[in-house]
Amino acid sequence: MSDGEWRLMRGVMMTDERITAYGGFSVPVEFLEAAAAQINRHGLPMHVEHDLARPIRVRNVSAHVHHDGEFNQLRCELEVHRDDAPRFESLPGMSVTMMRPIDRDAELRVETWGGVTISADHAWFDDEALVAAESALIADERCDQGVSIKRAYQFGLVPDPQIYVDVAYAILLSIGASAIWDGVKVLWRRRRTPAGGIADTPTTVNWTISDSEHSLTAVIKTGDETNAARAIDSLEQATRAIFENHSNAVSAAEAANSKSVIVWDADSSAWTPPS
Repeated sequence: MSDGEWRLMRGVMMTDERITAYGGFSVPVEFLEAAAAQINRHGLPMHVEHDLARPIRVRNVSAHVHHDGEFNQLRCELEVHRDDAPRFESLPGMSVTMMRPIDRDAELRVETWGGVTISADHAWFDDEALVAAESALIADERCDQGVSIKRAYQFGLVPDPQIYVDVAYAILLSIGASAIWDGVKVLWRRRRTPAGGIADTPTTVNWTISDSEHSLTAVIKTGDETNAARAIDSLEQATRAIFENHSNAVSAAEAANSKSVIVWDADSSAWTPPS
């Protein structure tokens, strides 16, 4: 791919300004510096409006912290594929989603780990809702790999009601998607509408399923719990098909760093590629 197929972009991704949607939460400058170091080491996946079903192809990402006289800013420079550049340029700005421990775990200064990690936007789902989901999963003897819960912060104007589920492929097959959904469902039902939020905004549940070589993002966006349950019923089958196809890749080059995205289409009751 030639250099002519890429466009250089710059922008501010995050600052330490207080965020009204999260009760005046402010990101410590130490976190901004750590985030910049993480981005410079490992790169950064990018999506349109925090929608995991709408990825933007980027490369050569670099970040640094700059003080503008009032706030500390996490600034980013990157190259965007020319076919994705119009979508990138039409956005009002850049922003990131970050995960942080809930107060209980932060106070203990313990970074919890589990076979299943559930995160949810803190404006729409409070700590008590996350703990309730954790308790429901722990009570299920199938979830013997442990559970981790985290707040999600979306840096934008008004965040969307987003839930994130991260699980290894082998654990998904061992536990079963329905067992994980039983915990997520508890969280779903305890959703609240924050100031500035729209009550009938659909909830988005983002599943990230991965092994050592492949990653699948499965996105369910709906306001109907029954529709979400139908998606879960067929998630394992869709995941198996994609991972088996990956394992049968023609070459190692095809298999390396392979990522897939599928979206639940309620009209056809099927998992489809993003539109």
